[in-house]
Amino acid sequence: MEKVVAGGYPANSLQKNFFRAGHAHAAALPILGIVIQIPLSQVETSGPIGWIAAAGGPAAAILMPAGFFLSVLGEDPAKPGRLFALLWAVRSFSRLGSCAPGC
Repeated sequence: MEKVVAGGYPANSLQKNFFRAGHAHAAALPILGIVIQIPLSQVETSGPIGWIAAAGGPAAAILMPAGFFLSVLGEDPAKPGRLFALLWAVRSFSRLGSCAPGC
């Protein structure tokens, strides 16, 4: 990221913005994934709903930043690539994980 911002790595504004967002999500989502585990340990969930609830936060912490980084690979992309859909999939999965204990 430092090379991109300092101009050592050629990147357009879309790539810079997506790299910045990827790093921000990579910093915040692991913390959220850990915090979510605290109330989940107090609620009895089992089966697929319990697995989705337990895996939603950590999966989002890995896959969402990956979606930001991988969707703008290449030289001077004009718009995000197909892996941008990963962001929407992860968003849905993490939402399921956060609502599963209340279902």
